[in-house]
Amino acid sequence: MRLLKSLAGLLLLALACFPALAATLPATPTAAQQPLLALEAVELYAAPVVDAALARLEDEDRDAEGLPPRFAIPFAADINPLAQGTWEDTAGGNRVWRLRVNSPGALSLNLGFTRFGLPEGAQLIVYAADLSDGTRAYTAADNAAHGELWTPVLLSDALVVELTVPAK
Repeated sequence: MRLLKSLAGLLLLALACFPALAATLPATPTAAQQPLLALEAVELYAAPVVDAALARLEDEDRDAEGLPPRFAIPFAADINPLAQGTWEDTAGGNRVWRLRVNSPGALSLNLGFTRFGLPEGAQLIVYAADLSDGTRAYTAADNAAHGELWTPVLLSDALVVELTVPAK
């Protein structure tokens, strides 16, 4: 079964409050429906900190050269759910993998999965750690021939990537 093999591109919440807050997201995280570890106990991937002053100077140089505006400052990350993140079992037998991604000071984040393939019944959601923004649930229907998935921009510097895989 091919899960997420790599990831590129790259609040302390009481569980009682989590379901109510998650209701405002496009998709409800499994962690809002099941008693899972508190978010601060989930493994953290610390993305590079962006030097905003340097980025502004680079953008001014690009503008002076007539180049189009820059969309983002990309960085590569090699993340494998078999080696990073936190796996948990739900009461119903499903498995949930979560990883916190943090890039202090970033205005927004979006993720590019360069090897993406979900099995039937699995779902992937990416949401801001403070539950202020999130994506819809991605499923096997989102598997593409090119094997990639790029998420929309989320207005946060801290995200949670959550993968739920059904019981066998």
